[in-house]
Amino acid sequence: MKQSLRHKLRRLYIGGLAAIVVLIVAYMLIQAIWQILGNYSLLTLIILCALLLQGSVYWWLKLRQIEKVSRLDDPRIISYLYALNLLLLLIYPAVLVISLLNDTIENSPDVLIGGVLFILALITFVHYSLVKLVRSDTDRIALTRRRQVTARFMRELQRSELRKKAAR
Repeated sequence: MKQSLRHKLRRLYIGGLAAIVVLIVAYMLIQAIWQILGNYSLLTLIILCALLLQGSVYWWLKLRQIEKVSRLDDPRIISYLYALNLLLLLIYPAVLVISLLNDTIENSPDVLIGGVLFILALITFVHYSLVKLVRSDTDRIALTRRRQVTARFMRELQRSELRKKAAR
């Protein structure tokens, strides 16, 4: 059981890092071939990679916690990251609105690709922080029992809130 959990956590954090590498390589290839990318898509790529990196670091820390090497000692970290992620997700729409108001949008493929990357960032945020979108077998069993399957970050946030209340 513990070995399979280690394998799963290792796969999750390596998968997140691999996704970052694939996104950056794909971005560079698209830019090298078509030269259509600019600031909008770069901004959303950075936001998406930041979210994926946070997820990878989280899963790596959980793996280290299982191996008794380290722990997530401060539960406030999750709440800070949650707030940071919300701010990150507000940047692209704000830049887009400001650009529309100033009539400075010139490169529509860049805005379109930026929008697609932004949607991916939103999906990543929802999956990590709110509700699990990709479900495992145990999640499917929980759903058949009509239990809500919250995302891992949200469960950590709820636990930290419970710890705060218990400490008072």
